[in-house]
Amino acid sequence: MQQIRAYNVKHNYNVSSFLEDYRRLLQRAVDEIWNNIVWIKKKNFYRVKENKNYYVTRIIPIVTKSNEFKNHYLRNLLMKDWRYSKHYVDSAIKQAYSIVKSWSRFTLTGEEADEDFNELKRSPRLMNLKSYVSQKTT
Repeated sequence: MQQIRAYNVKHNYNVSSFLEDYRRLLQRAVDEIWNNIVWIKKKNFYRVKENKNYYVTRIIPIVTKSNEFKNHYLRNLLMKDWRYSKHYVDSAIKQAYSIVKSWSRFTLTGEEADEDFNELKRSPRLMNLKSYVSQKTT
C-alpha cells in the first residue's frame, strides 16, 4: 500500500481569472446539456388507503448521454475560445453531467417539488465560485 501526502505550497500566482473562466465553461456545459434534455409526460398509478385509485401525470427529464453528443459535439463546442489545457474541458463535462444528474434525481424523488411551477424547467445556475473548489483541511 502506498501513502500519498499533499502539502500546501505558497505562491504568488493569480488563479482567480482561471477559476472564473472554468466556472463559465462549466455553466456553458450545463446549459448545453440542459438545452438537449427531452421532457416526457408519464402517468403514475397511486393507490390510496380507502381503495381509491388515481393517476398523476409527471414531467420526467431524459438527459442525453450519447458519446456522439458528449465527446464530439459538446467537447468541440467547449474547446472554442478555451486557452487552458484540454483536460479541464473533459473535467467540466464530467462535472456538468454530475450536476444535471443530481438535479434530475431531485426532480424525480423530491417531495417538495411542485411540478406545475417553473422550478423544474429552469436550468441549474452555478452561483458560488468557492463551492466548486475542493479543499481538504485536517
